Amino acid sequence: MKVMQMKRLLAFGTLCVGLLCPTLSFAQAAGVPAAQPTMAPVVQAETAESLLQRVDKQNAAFSDAFFHFKMVVKSSAGATEREVEFTTKQKGNQKRLVRFLSPGDIKGMGFLLEGPGVMYAKLPAFGNRIRRLGTSQMNQSFMGSDLTSEDMSAIDYGPSYTAKLGGTDGSLTVLELQLKPGKTSEFPRLKMWVNPDQATITKVEYYDATGKKLRSNLRSDFKKDGEAHWSPGTMTYIDHRRADHKTDMILVKSTLNNGYKDDEFTQRALQQD
Repeated sequence: MKVMQMKRLLAFGTLCVGLLCPTLSFAQAAGVPAAQPTMAPVVQAETAESLLQRVDKQNAAFSDAFFHFKMVVKSSAGATEREVEFTTKQKGNQKRLVRFLSPGDIKGMGFLLEGPGVMYAKLPAFGNRIRRLGTSQMNQSFMGSDLTSEDMSAIDYGPSYTAKLGGTDGSLTVLELQLKPGKTSEFPRLKMWVNPDQATITKVEYYDATGKKLRSNLRSDFKKDGEAHWSPGTMTYIDHRRADHKTDMILVKSTLNNGYKDDEFTQRALQQD
C-alpha cells in the first residue's frame, strides 16, 4: 500500500514539475540529463555616435552632385506665397554653387559656398556685384522662405554635435544632439528621427538653448540615386516662430559624380551666367 502511494506521489510530483516549471522537461524531472540549450549570439546595439556617423557618410556618398529644386513658400493657412526654382552644384561637402532660374526678379542670382562659413552672393540687381555674406546674413530668411542661407550649405553633424539615443518611434531611431563646445549654430539642440536601414533623416526638430522648439524639417519620398546615397523627394521646413509658416523643397532632378572641377566653384565661376 505504501509502495503504491509512493509511486502516485512521484508521478504527481513529476506532473507538477512539468506544468509549473516549463524550463524543465519531464525527462529532467525524472532525473534524465537534458541537452544544454544553445545560446543565441548577443547583438550589440548601435550607439548614437555610430548611427550619426553613418548619417553623415550617407549624406556625402558622392564625389559631386547636381540638384534641381522647386521651392514653394506657403502661408500658415497653406496659401502659396512664392515659387522659386534653382539649381545647385556640389563638390565634396564644402563647395557649392547655387543659381536661380525663376521667377524673373531673382533670375541670375547666385550663391557660392567656398568652405565652412565662407559664402558669397551674386546680385544682378546691383550690377552682378559679388559680396561676401556675414554670419548674421547667413542666418536670415532665404528668399522669404523658412530656410536660411546656412541651410543651403552642407553640414556634417558629427563634428559639430554630440549624440545620444532618445528612444525609438516605430522603426525609426530618435537621436538627441547637443552642440559641442566651441561650435556655433542658431540651433544648439536638435532632435532627429533616423531610418537606421538607410541612414536617412526623416525628421529634425530645432531647439534653442532653453529647449524651445523653433522649427521642424520633414523629409519624405526618398529615392536612391547612387550606390549608397538616398535623396528626399520632398523636404518641408516649418517655422514655429512664424505661426507654422511652411516651405516645401521639391526635388526635380539629381545626378551624382559628374566630374566637376575645383575651378567651377570660384567667384569667377559665380560671376558667369
